[in-house]
Amino acid sequence: MSPIRAADPYAQINGGFKALGSFAGFRTVKAMTVISETATYDTLLMTTNAGALYTVRIPVTATAKPVVKLVRSSGWSAYESLVVHGCGTRGGSLVVAVDHDSDSGCLYAMSKANRTATAITSYGQIVEDGPELLKEAVRAAFNGVGHVAFTTYYHQLVGE
Repeated sequence: MSPIRAADPYAQINGGFKALGSFAGFRTVKAMTVISETATYDTLLMTTNAGALYTVRIPVTATAKPVVKLVRSSGWSAYESLVVHGCGTRGGSLVVAVDHDSDSGCLYAMSKANRTATAITSYGQIVEDGPELLKEAVRAAFNGVGHVAFTTYYHQLVGE
């Protein structure tokens, strides 16, 4: 994997985005997505090539350093993409972890991020109902999905 220039703070200027800086040390990142946004920092949920799951708090000021916190030490190496949507009123999130090698996705519910004390519930592989005569589930395909954009009203994420 080539070095990633990840977790850049950006400013929206004239309908576009301008990078305000970058942070070193994200070479082992495999997948990432935003789980929290505030006026002073954004928090990303990241997986590593080794399978660990971390949160990384990125300050909006380019001079501040990111804060990395371990959530799980293993079990996430298969996933190349993460999609998160806020859930509930206490900062929980629904996470879809996508494995591009098998074109499949798994659904997880995650409490507000709290290091290794974060509660994560696996709901298993995402399926769609098959034909009624088959009476079995058919795996939903995630062929080439890199990310999913929600087009509904924007709700600020508060997963950390």
